[in-house]
Amino acid sequence: MILAPGRVVAAPGRVTVRSPWSRRTVRTDRLAALRWPYGIEQRLVLTDVGGGRAEIGVRVLLANPPLWLLLEADARTSRRNGMLTKGVQDLDRLARRVERDTAHSVFTIWGLH
Repeated sequence: MILAPGRVVAAPGRVTVRSPWSRRTVRTDRLAALRWPYGIEQRLVLTDVGGGRAEIGVRVLLANPPLWLLLEADARTSRRNGMLTKGVQDLDRLARRVERDTAHSVFTIWGLH
């Protein structure tokens, strides 16, 4: 199980986002849609085939590589199984962003940037 800063709890096939007012769980291995809208508020919106919906801050994913890897693996499973039909481009765009930011961090740590 992966715990991310106070709000997001993830396990294979599931992500739960908690706020002071609500708790939303989405089956990440059964995603129907994934949206990462352009704009100021950087939030990833996940919707599963059962209608579950959750939003995760992109900053949370960038700061927690294990969370991102779990979510990406489940989303790719959903895609292979024909469930994820909306948002494949956003998934690919986010994967590129995570890879770029991770490489930048590694280069900075090693003094190569």
